[in-house]
Amino acid sequence: MRISPSSNKRLFLAEGRAQSAPPRRVKELFMDQNILFTSPSCPKCMLAKQLLDQSGIKYTVITDAAYAASYGVSTVPSLFSDGKLMTFPEIISYCKGGASVV
Repeated sequence: MRISPSSNKRLFLAEGRAQSAPPRRVKELFMDQNILFTSPSCPKCMLAKQLLDQSGIKYTVITDAAYAASYGVSTVPSLFSDGKLMTFPEIISYCKGGASVV
């Protein structure tokens, strides 16, 4: 799902394209953490949480769309881990292998 730039924190648009590199300030802020950007109504977000839990990967959830957008996150679910911002297909690969997508 794509996060709307609107001030409405729960407004999301249709599935967006994959993100390439995360903005620099996201890298600096979350370098040593796994951060999962989600929406409460997103089915893929719920699945991403289940996959991470089943894989034993610890993470922190951020559901505030305005906050996520302020750090350059435009689609959910997105996982910031090991210096990379991953979209849903990459999260699946990450959970299967336990290592970040190159």
